[in-house]
Amino acid sequence: STSDEKWVGPRGIVDSSQEVDLGLTITGSDNKKYKVIFANANLTKEGLATNEYDYGDYFAWGAREPWYSSATRTWKDGKSDGYIQANAPLYEGSSYTKYTNQYDVLEAADDAARWILGGNWQIPTKEIWKALYDANKDKVYWGPNNGDKTLETISGIQGMKITKKDYPNTYLFLPAAGYVNGTRFEDVGSIFYYWSGTAKYTEDAQNAYNLSNYGDV
Repeated sequence: STSDEKWVGPRGIVDSSQEVDLGLTITGSDNKKYKVIFANANLTKEGLATNEYDYGDYFAWGAREPWYSSATRTWKDGKSDGYIQANAPLYEGSSYTKYTNQYDVLEAADDAARWILGGNWQIPTKEIWKALYDANKDKVYWGPNNGDKTLETISGIQGMKITKKDYPNTYLFLPAAGYVNGTRFEDVGSIFYYWSGTAKYTEDAQNAYNLSNYGDV
């Protein structure tokens, strides 16, 4: 397909077989309810990872492409120091981000999922991750033992299997890919951290909400 064709239709370049419907809905800012559909694999520079248990690529928040290629294990030119603030491009020459307010949500132009997959795909917002986390034992089960949040293994990779209640063949697997601190890969195989598209601010930090084993949403 051409680069423009991926923007046609809600699925973009994602096939219907790669969608996971866990029965979740959220209420939008317009007070309408929207069905939440997840992709069945992690994001890469080219699209979705081949397998549900693949780690995919590691993205900085608000970056449309990864600075590190998981496929070739090499750093992008100019980013060899890794995921550090100094490698972030300045917005209008003065700020590391244009998202300066609590709960700001990534625009489509800065959302890696929208940019790469097209259609209506987006990095899940805080509200989407929270809906998934809060649905444990109600609509889904986190973990193999009716929602005990225990990691399990698929093809030798540890992660969280989130299964639709009463539908054991419908599930989302979040591999425990850890995170990157500078050039160091931390907690790989034991903890997962998944960005939301929602900015988070505290008195001493500027960050974004994320979903982890501990439900940091």
